[in-house]
Amino acid sequence: MKLKITLLALLCLFFKASAQSFTGASEHELKVGDHVPDITIANIINYNSASVKPSDFKNKILLLDFWSTWCSACVGNFPHLYSLQQKMPDELQILLINCKSTKDNLAKLQSYFNKRKNYYQLPCVVEDTVLDKMFPHQTIPHYVWIKNSKVIAITYAPEVNEKNIRSVFEAGRVKIIPKPHINYDDKESLLNLLKGSQNQTDFYHSVLLPYQPSMLFHEQFRYTDDLRVTGIEIVNCSKINLLKLALGNIGHLQSDRIIIDGMDPAGFLADSTAESWKAKNCFCYEALFPACNREEAVEFFRQDFTRFLQVKIDSVERDMDCYVLTIADSGKITEAKQGTKVETNIFDNTGAPVFYSNYSVKDVLYQLESKYQVPFIDETGLVTRVNLQLPANYRDEESLMKAFIRQGFQLTRSKRKLRCLVISNQLAYPATAQNH
Repeated sequence: MKLKITLLALLCLFFKASAQSFTGASEHELKVGDHVPDITIANIINYNSASVKPSDFKNKILLLDFWSTWCSACVGNFPHLYSLQQKMPDELQILLINCKSTKDNLAKLQSYFNKRKNYYQLPCVVEDTVLDKMFPHQTIPHYVWIKNSKVIAITYAPEVNEKNIRSVFEAGRVKIIPKPHINYDDKESLLNLLKGSQNQTDFYHSVLLPYQPSMLFHEQFRYTDDLRVTGIEIVNCSKINLLKLALGNIGHLQSDRIIIDGMDPAGFLADSTAESWKAKNCFCYEALFPACNREEAVEFFRQDFTRFLQVKIDSVERDMDCYVLTIADSGKITEAKQGTKVETNIFDNTGAPVFYSNYSVKDVLYQLESKYQVPFIDETGLVTRVNLQLPANYRDEESLMKAFIRQGFQLTRSKRKLRCLVISNQLAYPATAQNH
């Protein structure tokens, strides 16, 4: 397990404005119901004008989508947004907002959109640095709905749909799940934050807390200067990932290598970006304790989860059906050149052929395993990184096998003895025990 893992999003920002047109308006956060100043929104690409104002979209919904090129959840929703834009041009204007803190830049964004121009084109603000203070947020994608220069909603992705958009025009209002915002400092105790206290007096506790919708998923160990561990913090993690994290060396296993014994698997193996699912199946965990070595901390962590979730965890080897990748013709393999950008479009959901640039074979197979839910085993022995082209219908076994053959590999169905995670029901503590 890495010393500190922080996943998902950095802050993205709102639309770009010049300093001259934005005097004083950046000093406060705008919320639902607030008026949006009629500022100049500049640095726009993929649009018929390089700058606009909110007043230019009178009687339309101006939907601001905060995103980055490295956010798979963001880009995976673009085909849906483009479809809405094409279907509802008189009611909706989508404006993508890419902020400077994402480390994206004009060249990177132009390259990104050029590769996908046959599937969608959406206007995008480049390198915004100003209006993040108006719409602060910690997770992306992040959607701000504006109509007639008034903020009418701030939402998650599932709320951006035709039904909700039409309800704004037909009923004059929108009834959708809002996206709350919490100012969160990951240097503070999670428990103290959620209790509303900045006074860190606790020095020994462990607690399991419910899903916090406005906070980033992340996990981290807290260290002293001499690298001893004093705490563990995990935010908005599913049950299965909590358990896998506690197991260290097999924590990378995907759901096809996890066996649920005697329990309903839905809460463990199912996964969803829907807030309703997360509210039931995701948790936050924090433990603070006297300084100890990492092995002792991980054991503390593991014991807590078996108590909290009332399960027994075993690791076993079983014969399993799987796909095995080997080398068929090394002369056809395209090795990536040093310095080539690491990139794939497998998360785009555009229906385009899938490409991998500068990827390890292991990482490619890991992603294919997550799509097929069948183990993919690397027996190529390759340590170099490669470029690969897979078909758009890569979930079709025959098409995938043919694509690998063309590029010097052979993918076959076989059986292998693989290590699996077995989760079984073992009530060791009362269900109400939530901290100690």
